Amino acid sequence: LSPYSTSPLVMICFERVVLSYIRSNIPQGSDTHQFAYKCNRSTEDAISTELHDALTHLEKPNTYVRMLFIDFSSALILSY
Repeated sequence: LSPYSTSPLVMICFERVVLSYIRSNIPQGSDTHQFAYKCNRSTEDAISTELHDALTHLEKPNTYVRMLFIDFSSALILSY
């Protein structure tokens, strides 16, 4: 018997299949502010897009913008 578990390999393959399925079912012409589950999209893209939209809006007279950024990067890390 091998001392190594194959479950991490199985889970990696399963994640790739699920991600491929999700990406193939999202229409390409979807919302321009959709960044999750899209190829070549990142958090930096989302932030720069929103900042650009906010600054463009602020160029109009008598306008304001409210923005809220929340970092969930450590939300699922549990310490016991």
